[in-house]
Amino acid sequence: MSRERLTAVRELLQQKRYQEARILLNGMDDPTAKRWLAQLDRLDPPKSVPNNSGINLVVYIISVVLALAVGLGAGYALFGRNNGTTISASSSDASPVAVVLTVETPTELPTVTPTSTPTPLPTDTPTATLTPTITLSPTITSSPTITNTPTITNTPLPTNTRPPTITPTPTFAPITSSLGPIWDSLTDEQFNIEVSIQKVSFSNGDRFEKPSSGNEYMLVYLTVRNVGPGTLSNLSSFDFQWKDALGAVRDSTIVLFTDCEFSMVTLVAGGAATGCIPFEVSKTGAVEVIYAPYRYEGLVPGRYLSFFLRNS
Repeated sequence: MSRERLTAVRELLQQKRYQEARILLNGMDDPTAKRWLAQLDRLDPPKSVPNNSGINLVVYIISVVLALAVGLGAGYALFGRNNGTTISASSSDASPVAVVLTVETPTELPTVTPTSTPTPLPTDTPTATLTPTITLSPTITSSPTITNTPTITNTPLPTNTRPPTITPTPTFAPITSSLGPIWDSLTDEQFNIEVSIQKVSFSNGDRFEKPSSGNEYMLVYLTVRNVGPGTLSNLSSFDFQWKDALGAVRDSTIVLFTDCEFSMVTLVAGGAATGCIPFEVSKTGAVEVIYAPYRYEGLVPGRYLSFFLRNS
């Protein structure tokens, strides 16, 4: 349930709806929610409401009413002067207001009749002038023909040199390991499992979600396959842990800044599931990821899988 509420909070933060996000975070008892609320208070400090807000509201309403009354009076006076209308009013405490309107009739403009008649311009008739045509006889001069003979220069062809083939060194090589047979006492099933880690990446989160000081997020992308013969029930990220250089074993975590999640599944014989498991690990030192189906019985050799993802 906390993950769904955190997802809703993240969407509100991305939309800059900070007040609604703060309401949801205040009602959650979760370490991630408390960390987000502290970061939100630094980003958008909560605003206090003054105690005399009710009085200020009354004063504001009275000011608006007075401004409207003055504006209406000035508008009536200006309208009367601009339209040639005389407005008279008498007022008393007990008599109604009488308004007398005097309307001026506009004077009709005289009709102007033109008296002059335009005189047409004279038409010019062009006079053609004949110009004699002079015929020139060209003089032909013979010029010698010059033939250029090009000089051929032999240029040796370049020698082709093949560049060396460069094979990139991968930053992480996939790791695959198997364990079994495993007996599930709850379902009375026996199966063999194969875990393959495809990719590992590290991140410092984003401005709303950051790891603790000295730590970083490690995102492990993996595939789990049930070799059989029985069914593997309720496989989830809860079955995976990580161990630091001092031997402390910790569970996986939850992140929302990226789509890194491994949902709980049940795998029949031959079934497989792919996902991502996030861990909050130290920035330095060895990191070992563990798959322990017998986690409550201790890490007994031969009963769990180990993947060293960082040696120092």
